[in-house]
Amino acid sequence: MKLILRQMAWLLASIAFLYVVILGVTLIIVPMHNQEGGLETRRASRTLYMTEPKYLFLNRGALKVDADRLILLGASNTNAGFRLEELQPMIPKLQASNLSVGGANITEMRQAYALIRAVQSKDALKRTTYVIGIWYGVFVPDALKWHTPDRHAGDTDLDIERYRYGFYRRSAGGPVEVLPTKDLELGLVLIHPYLAIDKLARDLTNDLRASFLKMKPERTDEERNAIVLKPEDKARYLAFWKDQFGDLPAVPQEQFDVLTALVDDIIDGGGRVIVADLPIPSWLAQESPLNRSYNALKADWLAKISGRKGFAFVEMQDAFPDDEFVDEVHPKPRVTPQWSKILASTITDEMAKAGGNP
Repeated sequence: MKLILRQMAWLLASIAFLYVVILGVTLIIVPMHNQEGGLETRRASRTLYMTEPKYLFLNRGALKVDADRLILLGASNTNAGFRLEELQPMIPKLQASNLSVGGANITEMRQAYALIRAVQSKDALKRTTYVIGIWYGVFVPDALKWHTPDRHAGDTDLDIERYRYGFYRRSAGGPVEVLPTKDLELGLVLIHPYLAIDKLARDLTNDLRASFLKMKPERTDEERNAIVLKPEDKARYLAFWKDQFGDLPAVPQEQFDVLTALVDDIIDGGGRVIVADLPIPSWLAQESPLNRSYNALKADWLAKISGRKGFAFVEMQDAFPDDEFVDEVHPKPRVTPQWSKILASTITDEMAKAGGNP
């Protein structure tokens, strides 16, 4: 028995030593990601984290330092429309971060807020203003959005990252923390070999995968600015969002209730929140029954929540002409400074009301 225990001890010690060696090698070849300045999930593919949900989940520890902050949450149009290099100079006394995740609905935005809140002190929460970017596409109900064959029923993209490295475990009541948030930095060190090897493997096989999968290279800003939508493109986008809502005739109430809960979470935590109804082209606004029902629900929602201390709303839905969109929702790069200008103006007004100065 003693011999077996001794052999097991040697085996475990050998495995631990080998892991330390691998950790050391990967730290040299692929250094830890050290964030400077505001966070931006748009940069995720160029970092060790590679995807937006992973970038948000693993990189949020950079927000634990107390500062006057602006944090944007939304989907891909919030990401594309508010570039930090354009927005940050307009609000120099706030440190801006855009932690939007492509494909998010309001439920996932509320999860993002909870993950960020977990790393911030009470004082930091009171010094943070959140911008929630909305349009009808982020109101897809959870049963349609997250109960799909490619995932455990109900798991959002952020949930997948919670479970991927064992930082959380799944339970009947939802995600349960295994690694305390205060030990997030330790966890990042421990999983670094996995992150580094994954990053190296993807970088080394980029050309091969692009050729095999016939992946098109990412468009440049110049190419995006030159796009002209055809009638068949518009029809395809309308059909896509009709399918996303499972052919429902109208946007359901569900995600507006979640939005109310998210606003409550932020205000109850001491923060401020600006909800921005983001621009879409007129053809989508006019031809989609989903947008018409969304506008009706939005009006009812605003009537109930407007006037709350710490809450503001900015209407941008019809702010730009159709030729300033790449597709049905994303702006052309040439117009994104104007998106930021509108938002910065609202932020300035709200900070002035609160006695601050961005």
